[in-house]
Amino acid sequence: MQVGFSVVIFVLLASEDGFSREWVVDEQGISRAPSLYNGAFSTIAFLLGAITSIVSGFLGAFTQPKPFDPYPDANPGTLNEPCERERDQCKALYLPAVLLGLYCRSS
Repeated sequence: MQVGFSVVIFVLLASEDGFSREWVVDEQGISRAPSLYNGAFSTIAFLLGAITSIVSGFLGAFTQPKPFDPYPDANPGTLNEPCERERDQCKALYLPAVLLGLYCRSS
C-alpha cells in the first residue's frame, strides 16, 4: 500500500516540470531544485516515515502489558499488581490500550 502511494507521490512531484534534472532560478533569483529531485527525496521521506510508523506500531503492540494473561511476557510488574485489587477499573483502563494496539498492528 505504501509503495503504491510512494509511486503516486513521485510521479506527481517529479512531473511538475516534466521530470527535469536542471536547476531553475525563479523570478526572485532563488535557485530551485529539479522536480525529479523533489519527487525522489519526497518519496524517500515518505517511505522512511512509513517504515518507522510500522516499526513503532509493532514495538508498541509487542511491549504492551498483558495483565489478564496468566503468563505475561512484557511489563508484568507495572500493571499486574494494581489490577489484582481493582479488576473493573483495570479493564476500563486497558480497553483504550488494546484498541490502540490493534490499530497499530493493523496499519
